[in-house]
Amino acid sequence: MTGTRAPDLAFADGTRLFPLLRDGRHLLLELDGHRGADVVPEGRPLPHGTRRHTVRPVAPGARWSEVRRVLIRPDGHVA
Repeated sequence: MTGTRAPDLAFADGTRLFPLLRDGRHLLLELDGHRGADVVPEGRPLPHGTRRHTVRPVAPGARWSEVRRVLIRPDGHVA
């Protein structure tokens, strides 16, 4: 999924993805509801200033249903 545009996912806490990206920072989504380590999935450190959002998605769609943790760039694409 690297490089693909993320959809405007809806989350169980009432938020949506696109408004979370408006501050221009990377966003680490932890979609299983559990906060993980301060690294991206490949084990590298998170980009400086990365925000985290630990939540469960609502009806994520088939492509996103297996995703547990993903880093979204400020432009809305998967890093």
